[in-house]
Amino acid sequence: MIHQRRRQTTGLFLLVDLVALVGAFFLAWWLRFDLHVIPLRQPVPPFGPYLNLIPLVALTWPVIFYFHGLYRPRRGQSRVDELATLVVAVILGMVILLSFTAFYRPPQEPGSTAIFTYSRAFLGLFFLCSLTLVAAGRFGLRSVLRRLRRSGYNLQRILIVGAGKLGKEMAEKLHAHRELGFEVIGFLDDDPGKTQYEYRGVPVLGTTEDVGQVIEAKAVDQVQITLPLEAYRKSQRVLEQVKNECIDVRLVPDIFQYSTLRAS
Repeated sequence: MIHQRRRQTTGLFLLVDLVALVGAFFLAWWLRFDLHVIPLRQPVPPFGPYLNLIPLVALTWPVIFYFHGLYRPRRGQSRVDELATLVVAVILGMVILLSFTAFYRPPQEPGSTAIFTYSRAFLGLFFLCSLTLVAAGRFGLRSVLRRLRRSGYNLQRILIVGAGKLGKEMAEKLHAHRELGFEVIGFLDDDPGKTQYEYRGVPVLGTTEDVGQVIEAKAVDQVQITLPLEAYRKSQRVLEQVKNECIDVRLVPDIFQYSTLRAS
């Protein structure tokens, strides 16, 4: 289920990127050759050779975005980090595009003796337009997804292993930020006194030995292990039980315990 949702979300971002890139291309043409934001010194070139650049951009740039992690799940990550990654990816895409246009010469029209070259001003405008439109499209889509998650759609179901202080802190933070799209469906804890325990309406569903059954019964998308440092053997057993499950597993460290040990 989680992989299906990720593929759907990745497809949405890919579609938004492609629409933004094509839109940026036509916007750059309009600004350069129709609106003349940069004065023309030569006649308007034919549109056909420029149109040939669209397939190159549509194929190359999403590949660059993919290898820069722009299609990975980014719930909870800041927009500044995504924008910085996007700037680097767009610059790399422009380097490839500039290299291509420096050597590629489209077929000349019959009777023409002039050597065709692509407008550097157009390419500069395309860089600015593509960065602006891709960023706007991505941030707009993320805003829509956040609103949907607040309304209860597209949520990842979280199982927290450990109903102690750290586990409750994680549940509290996830509950306070519903826009991230996480829903805590239960805890697992080996303390017999917590058999009927609930925290903010989230029940203890069993012990750490029940992790496999609970994952299957509750359609869990992510397991967060919040056990204390001294329970590392128990954490290892939980990891061993979930290693073959198609879910995310997060180890949440107790920062206070690590700091007292001067660990990094």
